[in-house]
Amino acid sequence: MAPMSKQSALLIAARARELTAPKVTFYYHRLERVREYVENNLQEQISLSDVASVACLDRSYFSSYFRSKVGVSFSVWLRTMRVLAAIDLFSIEDLTITETVLRTGFGSTRTLERAFRSVTGHPPRCFKNALKPEVHDARTPFAAPRSH
Repeated sequence: MAPMSKQSALLIAARARELTAPKVTFYYHRLERVREYVENNLQEQISLSDVASVACLDRSYFSSYFRSKVGVSFSVWLRTMRVLAAIDLFSIEDLTITETVLRTGFGSTRTLERAFRSVTGHPPRCFKNALKPEVHDARTPFAAPRSH
C-alpha cells in the first residue's frame, strides 16, 4: 500500500468525525453527556449499560434512542471515537501502536487494526506515519557553533 499523505489522513479523519455528531440537535444535551463520559473514560471498557446510565435511560431503550439520533449504533460510534482518539494521538505524540491501544481502550493491537480498517479503510500505521509529529532541533539552523 502506498504511503498516505498527511492531507489524506486528515480528510479521512474529518469524514469519520461526521459519524460521531448527533443528527438532531434537540437531543444534544443528553448525547453530550454520553460523549463527555466516553471521552473521559476512553481508555476503559465502556458498556452499553454504562452509557445508558449516563443518559438516564434504560439500556434497551438507549440503544434504539442513540441509533435514531446519531444515525449509527452505539458500538459503531464508540469504535469511531476510539479511532479518532488514536488519530489525534498519532498527530500529537510519537507513541507505539501498543501504547495507543492502551490509551484508547482497544483491547489489543488486532482490535485496533480491525477498527481502523473498518472506520477509515486503512491500517493504523498509515496514519501513524502520515501524522508523525515533527521533531524540532533545539538549535536554530542559523546558529554558529561556539568556539572557545
